[in-house]
Amino acid sequence: MNSEALAVEVKNQLEKHQLTLSTCESLTCGMIASILGGVPGISAVYAGGAVTYMTYTKHLLADVKEAQLDCHGAVDPETAIQMASGIQEKLHTDVSVAVTGNAGPDPMEGKPVGQVYIAVSYLDQVTVHEYVFPGERQAIREATAVQALQDILSAINA
Repeated sequence: MNSEALAVEVKNQLEKHQLTLSTCESLTCGMIASILGGVPGISAVYAGGAVTYMTYTKHLLADVKEAQLDCHGAVDPETAIQMASGIQEKLHTDVSVAVTGNAGPDPMEGKPVGQVYIAVSYLDQVTVHEYVFPGERQAIREATAVQALQDILSAINA
């Protein structure tokens, strides 16, 4: 399923379950929000999100603890969890998704190119998955956005 079809399905499932969604994006830099924004009527279920591209903005916009960022960095599963929980709380949504990782071109914080963490917070439960996507920078970013939409659907339909 392509990203546009996934976004439509996300909208449909959110409406079906009467849920709202927020996003917190690092390496995708708003790509998930843009894909969702292409779906007619998405404003009924998508509250909005934050692009936290630089490490310090994860703290400012999504309340990731400074100690977490100082000790473990931006590309870390706990960082993804705190991003998802933080944006969910700030925007008062039922579901949130957060993505952080290294799209390249070079290793970052000792993490290889393609390493990504995606966290989904659904009501009071947060799940995080680690992925390693192959390819160049844009391919990694696109794969992350698609996987994030799939992870939202998995969480809602679990």
